[in-house]
Amino acid sequence: MADQENSADRRPLARQLRHRRREAAWRARLLFGRGYGTIQGQTQPDPACPELAVGAVAMGDKYADWCLTMITSLRARGQYRGPIYVITDLPALFTDLENVRVLAVPSTRHRLIAKGCKQVLMRLIDEPVFLYLDSDLVITSPLREWYDTMKPCLADVPVLCYSDVKPYDNAYHGGVVLIDVKRGMPIVKRWQQVVRSGAWGSDQACLYSVAGDDGPGHLPDTGFMFLRNLINHEDQITCIVHVTNGALRDYSRAELESYLSEKLGVTRIPSSFD
Repeated sequence: MADQENSADRRPLARQLRHRRREAAWRARLLFGRGYGTIQGQTQPDPACPELAVGAVAMGDKYADWCLTMITSLRARGQYRGPIYVITDLPALFTDLENVRVLAVPSTRHRLIAKGCKQVLMRLIDEPVFLYLDSDLVITSPLREWYDTMKPCLADVPVLCYSDVKPYDNAYHGGVVLIDVKRGMPIVKRWQQVVRSGAWGSDQACLYSVAGDDGPGHLPDTGFMFLRNLINHEDQITCIVHVTNGALRDYSRAELESYLSEKLGVTRIPSSFD
């Protein structure tokens, strides 16, 4: 897998060099800027799955807003009571939330740097198992049931993602990542290194490029669906629903608000729909 490169996604050398300079400058601000780089907040395990932590990236107003909705759905419909880690440039929105640990980082307008916050967060988790969730997801049913189905797969491969078609069929969707933290760290480190290199334009392509015999692997094809597909297949509502910008473009705000609240039971509707 690692020797297959998507020429349409691989960046020219000049863009790679620009990204590296920007990423290095951002990382210097993270390491030496006041108030950055330290996780704040105390957490308690969920008695139903005490080894599990959940985390998300909330960079910028839009995704911080959606992340608050995701956390609300995770607690309410997901019935998850365990620790949640959030890496964000807007820490004040999250510091008062119960059982949430917040890592404050500098702002960035560069998408791949923001996506690279995933691996920064993954490398700071204390719990044995970590579930990364994109901020524009909503949880519609108890997470424990989803986790009980997926957890046995970690015995074979320490990093698991849903299958994706980008950059190739059977690649890895980076919006839901389940990790055995200790065993999966070599993959996370490889992933982070390639994201920082700027060689590819997306973190999913970066993950695909470093896949090896140790993983990542694929989660069973259940429990996850994109909202734009779900709207036409309401009988298939799953635990994790990914909203994505595609749905925001294809449907009006009123349609999405109605569907999220009436069909998926979302009680906090974000204000950012553009």
